[in-house]
Amino acid sequence: MWVSATDLPVSPGHPFYVRLNAILDEAGFEGRTVAIDATTLEADAAMRSIVRRDTGESYQEFLTRLAVASGLKTPTREALARLDRRRKKRTSNKDWKNPFDPDAKITKMKDGRTHLAHKAEHAVDLDSGTLVAVTLQGADVGDTTSLVETAIAAAEQVEAAHASSATPAELTEIIADKGYHSNQTMIDLAAVGVRSYIAEPERLVHVWMVAQRFWRVWQSLPRVLSTSWTPMRVC
Repeated sequence: MWVSATDLPVSPGHPFYVRLNAILDEAGFEGRTVAIDATTLEADAAMRSIVRRDTGESYQEFLTRLAVASGLKTPTREALARLDRRRKKRTSNKDWKNPFDPDAKITKMKDGRTHLAHKAEHAVDLDSGTLVAVTLQGADVGDTTSLVETAIAAAEQVEAAHASSATPAELTEIIADKGYHSNQTMIDLAAVGVRSYIAEPERLVHVWMVAQRFWRVWQSLPRVLSTSWTPMRVC
């Protein structure tokens, strides 16, 4: 069934929704427990086309200006390459953009390449396998930040799907991998009554705290033994 995008928001009684609700009922959709994950999608935009946000210069023009300012009147491509390698931070989303895809963000892909990309995050109902919500966010947005928007979108979709049900359901549990874990995220989810199942990553600070606690206990052992142990007297 084909439905135009402009027709969906203004036609709640559209046959599309009738059929969709029937499919959801058959699949046993409840939406109480959803899993959230994201993938980085390579944008259809080239890094060589990025320009400065403040001046509109291309990357080549920017390097040439830096070379001239450093004393090179007619810098060669090799000289520009050497200058670029010496720079600590070459590109950042704060300073650069692609004029043909302004929403694309500079990020490092899983294979190690630096590219312009988007971040697509989805929420799936674990009981029925139904795709509940999808959000498109900047590729430079961290998982702990993007989780909030996707969780809100999923909760709204679950509420809308059960609006006419005699027993309405709501999102109560979220499952995600350790990349989504942060203390503030756990606090925010608990504050709105959502139970989270997110593994806590092993952080160096936690290992250091355990090591310190073990060392303190180890240092106290001889003192405890010397004060609590009394030798037996032989008459």
